[in-house]
Amino acid sequence: MIDIERRKEMDERRIEEQKQFYLIARQRAAELDVHMEKFRRDVIENNGLTKLLAEIREKKTIGDLEPEYKKFAEWVRIEVAATIYHLFLAEDNSPELFAQAKRIHSLVPYTVLKNIVRFTNPAAVMAQVLDLFMAQPFGARSLLQRIFGMAIHDGINNIQKSVDILISQKIRDPVFSNRVKQYVQADYTVKDAIKAESAAYQEDLLLTILKSEQLEPELTNEQLETAVNAWAAWNNIVENVRISPFSVVSDLKSILTSLRSMPR
Repeated sequence: MIDIERRKEMDERRIEEQKQFYLIARQRAAELDVHMEKFRRDVIENNGLTKLLAEIREKKTIGDLEPEYKKFAEWVRIEVAATIYHLFLAEDNSPELFAQAKRIHSLVPYTVLKNIVRFTNPAAVMAQVLDLFMAQPFGARSLLQRIFGMAIHDGINNIQKSVDILISQKIRDPVFSNRVKQYVQADYTVKDAIKAESAAYQEDLLLTILKSEQLEPELTNEQLETAVNAWAAWNNIVENVRISPFSVVSDLKSILTSLRSMPR
């Protein structure tokens, strides 16, 4: 219950900060609308993109750019700031995402990318950038493959951490988790047999996985009783769920109390 209150307080504070941030961003973006319209017209005119890249190539700093380009850079800064805030501060998984972004950042060859934009024909910039990310020197993995592989690996690690915490702190009985793992890795014939058994007894598939004789090791009477009681408690909570989380906690306490008083 304390954790629920803390999360609610953090969510309310985060939402309020997001409102203030986006209000400021919208106000500043509205001030730039006039200049942005002229910038859009300049880009879609003949050789507009070439002119834009030439301007970026020739000027050393943003302060040296034409007024429309300078205002466009300010607009981009606002949008990038809003995106960074949303991704790396406002979400529950922001710390993990920030760490992943740092690792990807370390892989990107910015010097090569800068030279491509600086010296390549504007019409061929995109093709050169794609070649940079997709080239496979000496048959090795491309830069894009390494980035995607790192992202997928991080996702798998996060899921594995959640699984380990669930097993070690919540379930606390490796037999249950091992039977679930066996079911996931079993042949389809075994899975189909367990599913048929679950349908025949009209019970939850997870409970059938824990009880089935198709998997090893067999549960003791105490483990079987724990599984059945947990299934009954879960169904009771689902059927009597309330809008308030505190009533759910109260229902869970009453159910556990009744389960403890049941005859063995």
